[in-house]
Amino acid sequence: SPALSTTWPSAVRKARPRGLRALRQRLLQDDDSGSIVMVHIFGGYDDPGGSPPSHAYADSVRVLARSAANLSSAILARDGRRSVLTFSPHPGAAHTGRVERDIFMQEGVPAQDLVIVRDAASPLLAAAANVTVSHFSTCGLQSLFVGTPHVFFSSPGIPLWDSIGSASGLIATASDGAAIVDEILRTGFRFDVARLDGAGIPRNATERMARRLDA
Repeated sequence: SPALSTTWPSAVRKARPRGLRALRQRLLQDDDSGSIVMVHIFGGYDDPGGSPPSHAYADSVRVLARSAANLSSAILARDGRRSVLTFSPHPGAAHTGRVERDIFMQEGVPAQDLVIVRDAASPLLAAAANVTVSHFSTCGLQSLFVGTPHVFFSSPGIPLWDSIGSASGLIATASDGAAIVDEILRTGFRFDVARLDGAGIPRNATERMARRLDA
């Protein structure tokens, strides 16, 4: 898909490292862009106010929110850096991030540790982050294409998403707070895009399609 092999990597190349640093510093209010671990959350489609109502996503967000304090402590103990959660609502007029923000506040996540982002492109958020997480979003595999590791989160009992990222072992799924912390730390906050080749996921999909059309 060009959305994987072309669109996201091209957007990141166009922004250049300077643009990514500027985005991190703006979101994290940080003079040294390496002193904070940025955990970016890509919002999903559903919320309890949707039609029909869906609690699977909101319940999963609550599991993630409950893990936030332990995640912050674990990152501090491991790297000596504090962490900040950034969250972008799923694109679309109906998704504002209010439902998710309320869940994080209810679970005691300090306001200064959660940044709601509505004015930055998804590829740049992924590339600026140290790790991204989502409730089974396609942004997971897209994050890998720009070199950022990803973890799927869900609440217990939610069927795992049958995706190439999961099936190939490139993206782990965690269904409780302790597992979420473990899997995020296990990423090491880096992803080698060459691993996509070993999983049989082409990094030149657009070129492959163009060659077939020419043929």
